[in-house]
Amino acid sequence: MASAPTASNSRSGRSVIDRRLRTERVLAGLCLLAALLSLASCQWRRLTVNDPIQPSDVAFIQAGQTTMGDIVAKLGPPDEMAARGGGLVMRYRFRDGKYFKIDAGRLLAFWSPVTPEMSLARGQMETDVFQVVVDVSGIVREHAFAWQSPAGQFNPWPF
Repeated sequence: MASAPTASNSRSGRSVIDRRLRTERVLAGLCLLAALLSLASCQWRRLTVNDPIQPSDVAFIQAGQTTMGDIVAKLGPPDEMAARGGGLVMRYRFRDGKYFKIDAGRLLAFWSPVTPEMSLARGQMETDVFQVVVDVSGIVREHAFAWQSPAGQFNPWPF
């Protein structure tokens, strides 16, 4: 006997699995849109005043041998010079600042002509000083970083 093909009924509608998959895709798309909008409201900034001096930049200095002219030729003129008991103290200052800001008001720019500033921000500005002590004849006696700040990092948490 030959078997007859059976007819299938496709009027039952979409399955529960199809609806769940579509819902998950919509939620993933909304999360991606929210993440992109949040990034549009973030600002990262960096400010450097004077060229930062690294220990490798001053490795050429030898106490008792290097002259003030050698230092000025390599590092440029100092920010400050002060007399000190028969000699000079030369100070080189440099600053490095980092700043992070979230402005939630910028999110309203997509829907509203008015964009109030609703921001949370955090920043850090550190001052480093490199000092050189020279005697009356212009020969280096001492040199050191008077303050060397830790390497600043961007912190996305503004509190």
